[in-house]
Amino acid sequence: MMKKLILILKIVSSFLLGALCAVGILLYLRDITIDPLKYTFKIYHVYFCITILLLPIFRVTHEKWFNSSEEYVSPRGKALQQHHDDIANQYKGGAGQPKG
Repeated sequence: MMKKLILILKIVSSFLLGALCAVGILLYLRDITIDPLKYTFKIYHVYFCITILLLPIFRVTHEKWFNSSEEYVSPRGKALQQHHDDIANQYKGGAGQPKG
């Protein structure tokens, strides 16, 4: 019961934050004006509404999709680390290298 309540609170808080951000964007784009309270509909507002409704649900139910873990290393990073390891393993010391 407590887990469901926490899940619902996370979804609602994400929804409210998304709605607040969308209103901020619409104010910035002047699609919503305050002085004469006016709203101008544009087709990309449908995208905002769908995102605001669906994204919080996906963020809470599929947390691994959205969380970046420090354990993750990109393929390029792995290749670079392997390259450095190979160079370190093949080092035998030589002319031009200070001896230990």
